Amino acid sequence: MKFKVGCALTVLTCLYFDTTCGRAVKDFFSGHKDAQAIEASSEGAAQNQAEMNSQEKKESTEGKSADDSTEKTDNEANKLLMSDKDEAKSASEESKASKPEEIVGDPVVLKIGGKKVFKHSDILAMMRMVPRELIQGMEPKQLFELLKMQALVSYLIQDQAKKAGMDQSKDFRDRYAQMRDKLLVDMYIAKEVYPQVQNEVQLKAAYKTYLSAWKGGDEVKLSYIMTDTEKEAKEVLDALSKGTNFEKLQKEKGNGSESIDRYLPLSLFPEDVRKAIPTIKGKIGTAYAKLNNKYVVFKLNDKRAMKSLTYEEAKPQLQQMVMKEAMDKLTSRLVKQYKIENFSEKGEPMPLNVNPIASGMPTSAN
Repeated sequence: MKFKVGCALTVLTCLYFDTTCGRAVKDFFSGHKDAQAIEASSEGAAQNQAEMNSQEKKESTEGKSADDSTEKTDNEANKLLMSDKDEAKSASEESKASKPEEIVGDPVVLKIGGKKVFKHSDILAMMRMVPRELIQGMEPKQLFELLKMQALVSYLIQDQAKKAGMDQSKDFRDRYAQMRDKLLVDMYIAKEVYPQVQNEVQLKAAYKTYLSAWKGGDEVKLSYIMTDTEKEAKEVLDALSKGTNFEKLQKEKGNGSESIDRYLPLSLFPEDVRKAIPTIKGKIGTAYAKLNNKYVVFKLNDKRAMKSLTYEEAKPQLQQMVMKEAMDKLTSRLVKQYKIENFSEKGEPMPLNVNPIASGMPTSAN
């Protein structure tokens, strides 16, 4: 646990420095879902658990009383009743002890040098920026204290940097301007484009386009040996024809030789490369293929007919497609609103090409 908290402290240190700018963009994308969950946890987790414990004990006691009431004497019934009252009292005391102290208003939780203060809401704002997977198993109060410490460390460092005049340097102003400009771009895209990425109607329309363009075919798992020269490739083929183990030769050659543990559509490969890929599972190619000035000998590990993706499987790629289309339309619309002059690297006038790069359609599940 100490190791986990130490790692969390290190990561949270980095996260804090990005809190101010990052929060604005995250507001658009997540609607504070993680933060709301964290806040709810920090304020109500202990109370809910105590109430559940109390309810379980009460139900258990009541059930026991009902089952035994027909057989026990009046005295025994009275004892059970007293026991029930005692357990209810115990549960009430446990709930009271576990219930977190109620926060009234927005109290100051940290004061530095008598002038800089951090309020309860300031730390909660930092909590909104922490990925939930980073804080699994961490108590809300512990997270609150960690972030408060990061707020302290960050302020002390910032104050020292200002005293050294770093905030007045050209380097700082340039970097600040870049960060500000990027933030504006991110916020505008979040406002104009992101809603389309989440629009189920648009995503399902893109899925229909995908299905209409689906052509099927085979997909393969491959291993390969890569060489720098044609001579080496021929030597590899010769050694394999004489019975040398493919995997052994693959390790010896290195140079990027590997096995790909996922299926690749055959249609992705150029025709001359496909000819060098064996057609029977387990077979080794009898010819090499040339790829980016390298020479490759293939082994076919598996082959199967491709299946079209379901909507849920294709959704991440569909979102990328919808986002790209939305960005293309946004770019084209904005370009028309301005007088733009384009020049080559030598400063010579040249046409502006804003044609989008063709986006890839989803293929199949691996």
